[in-house]
Amino acid sequence: MELGLKGDEIRVVPYDNDWHQAFLDVQQQLHEATGIPLNRIAHIGSTAIPTIEAKPIIDCMVGVDSLTLAPQFFEACKKIGFYQLRVKREQELILARFVDTTFAVKTHIMHVVVYEGEKWQAFLAFRDALRSSSELRDTYEALKKEYIAQYDGNIVGYTEHKEAFVKRVVEEGMSK
Repeated sequence: MELGLKGDEIRVVPYDNDWHQAFLDVQQQLHEATGIPLNRIAHIGSTAIPTIEAKPIIDCMVGVDSLTLAPQFFEACKKIGFYQLRVKREQELILARFVDTTFAVKTHIMHVVVYEGEKWQAFLAFRDALRSSSELRDTYEALKKEYIAQYDGNIVGYTEHKEAFVKRVVEEGMSK
């Protein structure tokens, strides 16, 4: 199994059946380290969607009661290799796991959001919509490949390029 990207590298690889097990492993580690229930740790992102090409990074979402977290939460995460990033997103904290302490290659991203809040619902709506529709999967995959082929790009541009599609799928998924 190939996992990891350097810095803001943008690359997609064919779906790997081992990604699901990699998520289950990190889900268990997060549960044991933080005490967060397993049902509040979800696999999201393209590695959670069978058959789709994806950046080889495992995205997980952790649902908490409040984004005001005790320092013990971050210490527990650090013990299993997750460090809070300086990335600022509304209603979300971002942590990452790296291959080693050079912090050069990211293997996992953790999105900490309010459990069953707006972001929690949106991430699940997008994942579930793509899991249930080959047409949406194909469109999303093509959108990602198009950006990579046309632009040297960076992760911010890549994310912005997909934004309208993601918003539309989430709105449709949450209105059902």
